Amino acid sequence: MVHWRWPMLLEKARQKSGERLHFAHIAQATGLSVSTVYLLTEHPPKRVDIHTVNQLLIFLRQYLGPVTTNDLLEFEHSESA
Repeated sequence: MVHWRWPMLLEKARQKSGERLHFAHIAQATGLSVSTVYLLTEHPPKRVDIHTVNQLLIFLRQYLGPVTTNDLLEFEHSESA
């Protein structure tokens, strides 16, 4: 199973920066819509495109240093999957 780690990484970025990092701020910085940022934060996506992943990683890098897709999408092996 793949786990979506964006909400956790966003919280780490907020803590490290001391900023609230509102959805509107993230949307402006990434070029994504506010509604997309909200949905990706509040509801784990069933699928996400490469452009969106790239923009989120670039955004997080400002606050957390080097981050990769392995940080954003975590794979957990499960026999039932």
